[in-house]
Amino acid sequence: MRKYKDEEFEHPELGKLAKDYIDGLNKQEEALKYYISDIVKYDKLWTK
Repeated sequence: MRKYKDEEFEHPELGKLAKDYIDGLNKQEEALKYYISDIVKYDKLWTK
């Protein structure tokens, strides 16, 4: 997925949607690091 983060798309709207989707996945991946150790931080990051 990361290889598509800076990819140029023919349609600007598709590029924006792809970037937003990848950013969301990255935030969720970061949140998962705190699932066991800090549930409050996990919840805050997951729901951003």
